[in-house]
Amino acid sequence: MIKNNLILQTALTDPDITWQVHNCKISEQTVKQDGKLPLMYHYDALPDEVKTAHLLSADLLKQFSTPMTAQDVADKLSVDATLIPSPWFVKFVGTAVLFCEQLQLAIRLKFTNTAKDLDPIYCASKTDAMKIAVQDWHCFGEVFVLNKSSDVLTILDLDDNPFELEPMPSYQQLPTAQSIAILTLIDADTSAQNTVRRILDKAIRDRLL
Repeated sequence: MIKNNLILQTALTDPDITWQVHNCKISEQTVKQDGKLPLMYHYDALPDEVKTAHLLSADLLKQFSTPMTAQDVADKLSVDATLIPSPWFVKFVGTAVLFCEQLQLAIRLKFTNTAKDLDPIYCASKTDAMKIAVQDWHCFGEVFVLNKSSDVLTILDLDDNPFELEPMPSYQQLPTAQSIAILTLIDADTSAQNTVRRILDKAIRDRLL
């Protein structure tokens, strides 16, 4: 592989090219149990015997999309609140930098566990909620690259579309098509064979758990 003419997807999967994670940071983290869900979600989570005792009425159907807490639903159905599972609501957002010493190239990525405002997770504890949430992280948004060498680096995609990356002290945004290709590559394979995915996963877990 010629350094000055680089297919980034290939470089990220080449076993002879080593990547490290630098500056993994969490910019947003929410874990709480007092969030609201549409009534339909709470109703679906009810035990069958409770559903049988509280069949859907016209009034309940009208409110099926209304956000409520588990306690709100318990009050509405006049049942013990412990009968209605109350999920944890979790969201985290962060950034991480992949750096390759051989190429003198850094890639800055954004990651999150959900595109929703908050992701409901049914489990016993806050700790368990975070463990479940961190299993489903994915990269999103723009991808930025930094050329730390003294030479211009031509980054190609698999269709040979070039992006000239000048050596400069600030990050530059990859073209949209190349960004999507990198995000897809990282997120598509969650197996242990995906080295970049594996090292990112470890860095994210180290920050959150």
